[in-house]
Amino acid sequence: MSSSYGGNGGSRWRRFQPQGPLQWASVWWPALINITIVATESTDTFSAEHTRHRFYHWFNDHIMGVTYEVWGFINWELRKCGHFVGYGLMCLIFYTCVTRTLLPQVGESLNRLRRRRSLGALFCTFLLASADEFHQTFLPSRTGAFHDVVTDCCGGFVLLVLWFGLQTFFRPDAR
Repeated sequence: MSSSYGGNGGSRWRRFQPQGPLQWASVWWPALINITIVATESTDTFSAEHTRHRFYHWFNDHIMGVTYEVWGFINWELRKCGHFVGYGLMCLIFYTCVTRTLLPQVGESLNRLRRRRSLGALFCTFLLASADEFHQTFLPSRTGAFHDVVTDCCGGFVLLVLWFGLQTFFRPDAR
C-alpha cells in the first residue's frame, strides 16, 4: 500500500466528487440537517431564560434537589458542555462531508490530506459557531459571545483528536 494518494497506486483511494447540486446535497445533507437543529436551538424559545425553569423542576424531581441559585450554575455548565459536545459532533459531521468532497492532490500523503480535511471541518465549525453567536446578538433573551465560538471550536478539535485516536487504536494500519 502506498503512503501517498497520488499516481496510479493511490487511485483506489479516490473519493466521490460531487458534480451537481443533487450530488452535493447527497453528501452534505447530514450537515444541513444539523445546521437546522443548531439554528432552531439558537432561537429565543430555547434561551436559558425560557428553559431554566422547566429543566429546574425536572432536575429536582429526577436527579437531586437543589436551590434555584445552584440550579442557575448547573444550568450554565450544562449549556456550555452542550456547546462543546454539540459542536464537536458537528465538526465530525463536517469532517465526513469534507472527506467526501475534498479529493487528494497528486502525491499527497495521508497525513497531509487528513490535516487539510480537519482544517476544513474546523473552519466550517468556526463559521457555523460565529454565525450562531452573531444571530444571537439580535435576540432579546440571548447574547452572542466570542468565548462560545472558542468553546465550540475547542469541542470540534477535541472530538477530531479523539476520532483519529480511535481510528489509530482500532486500525493501526491506517496511520
